[in-house]
Amino acid sequence: RLENTNREHGYDELRVPRLVGGAPQARARARATYAREHAYHVHSLSVCADGETFLSADDLRVNLWRLDVADRCCNVVDAKPPNMEDLAA
Repeated sequence: RLENTNREHGYDELRVPRLVGGAPQARARARATYAREHAYHVHSLSVCADGETFLSADDLRVNLWRLDVADRCCNVVDAKPPNMEDLAA
C-alpha cells in the first residue's frame, strides 16, 4: 500500500526534481566501423530478426551485413546504372 508521506514531513505538494543547466544532450559513439560499401549517404538501417545481420541502404544500393564481419557485405540490390548521367534524364 502506498501512502502519501509528504504530509508527515510538512509538504503539501509533490516535489519533482528539475534539470539545471540546460537540456540533456545525446552523444553518438561508434562501436564498430564497417567497410565503405556505399557511394552515397546511408539513409536506412534495419536489424534483422536473427540478431546477427542488418541491412543498410543508400539511394541506389541495399547491402546485407553480418555484425561480426565488418570488412565485407552482400549486395542485395544494386540500382546503379552503368552511366550515372542516365539518372538525370
